Amino acid sequence: MADLVGNPNIIMIWPEGQRLSVPKPPAGYSVRTLPRERDAWWMAIQRRAVPSFPVTDLRQWLERYRSLALDEGILVAIHDRTGEAVATAGSIAHSQGGLFPGGGQLAWVATVPENRRQGLSAWLCALATSRLQREGFRRIFLCTGDDLTGAIRVYLRLGYVPCFYASDQRARWKRICEDIGWEFKPDSYPSATALID
Repeated sequence: MADLVGNPNIIMIWPEGQRLSVPKPPAGYSVRTLPRERDAWWMAIQRRAVPSFPVTDLRQWLERYRSLALDEGILVAIHDRTGEAVATAGSIAHSQGGLFPGGGQLAWVATVPENRRQGLSAWLCALATSRLQREGFRRIFLCTGDDLTGAIRVYLRLGYVPCFYASDQRARWKRICEDIGWEFKPDSYPSATALID
């Protein structure tokens, strides 16, 4: 396998056989799957969560996302009082360029700023991960960026672990763990060679 050093993504995986505890729904919120006629919900969440995303790109990304998503695999959290869609996460079938053959990915997690710190991301991520488990995916993973430390904390607390899929990952994860005050345990993290079986 080629060394993917320099790849902008960091990858985290769900340890095979690890139990998942789905938290209770945050008070005042409910979950729905995203029907096509409500695509504007997803677009609005992403635009508010990451204002730099161009609308034209989001439309293209959503079409690709839908092509990979499990049936009813795109989730949105609704604020019960306002009816507003405020957070999203999804379950997709994806191999990440062959790194995870037959892989299942937790994807496109986002929460609008005004609704952060309510437990929405942890709840939706757990629901999406649970769906991947029920569907029988052995390799469950996610991709994110080094700078998204809030999201990384959510994933670590949920039970995802760093994946050293390239030679630069150890140093990157050491820095991330130092930045967020998380214990760095490199000997317990899987490497790219451990993913091939």
